[in-house]
Amino acid sequence: MIGRTAQCKKLEHKLNYQNDHSPGRYALALSHTPYPIPQIQSLQLYGVFSKDCTTFNLLSISSFEESASSNQNHPAEICGSEAHTDDTLGIDDDSNRHDIEGAKVSSLAENEKHCRMDSEATFEEKIKQLQKDKVSHMQKEAIFEEKLKQFSREKDASLLKEEASFEMKIMQLQDEISSLRRQEANQEEKIRQLHMEKDVYLQKEAGLEKRNNELVDEVEKLNSKRVMNPEV
Repeated sequence: MIGRTAQCKKLEHKLNYQNDHSPGRYALALSHTPYPIPQIQSLQLYGVFSKDCTTFNLLSISSFEESASSNQNHPAEICGSEAHTDDTLGIDDDSNRHDIEGAKVSSLAENEKHCRMDSEATFEEKIKQLQKDKVSHMQKEAIFEEKLKQFSREKDASLLKEEASFEMKIMQLQDEISSLRRQEANQEEKIRQLHMEKDVYLQKEAGLEKRNNELVDEVEKLNSKRVMNPEV
C-alpha cells in the first residue's frame, strides 16, 4: 500500500468520506505491519483521494515508533481521517517530492525484505550448524558411554583377578601358619623329651653319687681295720 498511489476500494469501510465522494485530503496511518521496516513501526501518509475514490495521491510520510507493549504480529490496520477537504492545491508542485518519498519507502521496504531474507538464511544456517553439533555431541556421548562400559568391564575383571590373587595368598599364608604350628608342636615335644632325659640323667647322677658315697664309706672302714690289725 506504500507508494504514490494506492487502491482504496478495500478501505471504504474504514474511511470517512463526504456524501458526494468529493476529492479531499486525508491522512492514512499504517501500523502493525506484518514485516515492520527496521526502526519504523508506524507510518502516517498524507495525500489526496481521487473523486471516484480509486486512487490515493501521496503528499508526505511521517514515521512513528510504537510502544514496547504493541503486538508486532497484528495484521495491518489502516485508518483514515478527513483533513482539509476540498484542498487540492499544490499536488503537482509536490509530485517530485512524493516520488522521492515513495522511493525512500520502497527502498526501505526492499532493504527490510532483503534483511529479513538474510536473517532467515542466517537462522537456517545456525539451526543446521546446531543440529550438526547436536549429532556430533551425541556421537561423542555414545563413545564415552562405550568407554565407560569398557572401563567397568576391565575393572570387574581386574577385581576378579585381584580377588583370586588375594584368595591364593590367603591360602598360602594359612598353609604357612599351619606349618609353623606343626613345627611349634614338634619343638614342644622335643622340649618335653629333653626334660624327661634330664630327669633320668639327674636320677642316674643321684644314684651314682649315693654309690660313690657308699664306696667311700667302705674304703674308710677297710682302712680303719688295717690300722687296728696290722697283720690283716
